[in-house]
Amino acid sequence: MTDFHSAIQAWLDRRDQSAARWIVETYRGKVRRTVERWLPHHQMVEDVVQDTFIRAFKSMHRLLPGSNLEAWLCSIARNSSANFLRGWQRNIVQTMTDCGIDDCTDMLATHDKVADEDAAIERGIEQLLSRLQQQDRRLLTLFHYEGRSARDVGQCLGLTEGNVRVRLMRSHRALRDQACAMRAEGIL
Repeated sequence: MTDFHSAIQAWLDRRDQSAARWIVETYRGKVRRTVERWLPHHQMVEDVVQDTFIRAFKSMHRLLPGSNLEAWLCSIARNSSANFLRGWQRNIVQTMTDCGIDDCTDMLATHDKVADEDAAIERGIEQLLSRLQQQDRRLLTLFHYEGRSARDVGQCLGLTEGNVRVRLMRSHRALRDQACAMRAEGIL
């Protein structure tokens, strides 16, 4: 397989296992990184990554031509992670109730506090990135958030790999400068 369009078509037309394997091998890393942002334990991550691909192959016929397969898989991964966490929390509460522990609100409050802190960090990062120039935001997002290599970022932006590395260094410097400025302003 050379591209995801032909792999999807091969899967849809004849359930081609080599096409399925190519899709999993190509996108597993990105899906895994997406799930790892949600789940703390390695075994949980593996379960949700597998569930993500199972769900994707079952609903591959709904993927519109020209859609971004990576983005679609990552949205399935986020939804699968959220569903897993909800089920996991219900199981913990049920287990505690079964064991005679009636008040598990402290444990859930701790989980909510961590989720609130994560949301605050994400808002801070978004605010910090919004202070950067568009080209710096795009470069940092592709490299760090989407987990692309310098070579892939270069192909996306029409730059050489070396040029991407130089621009990343400058973007990191601009990011650090903005973080210091925001800290001085009392925002961070």
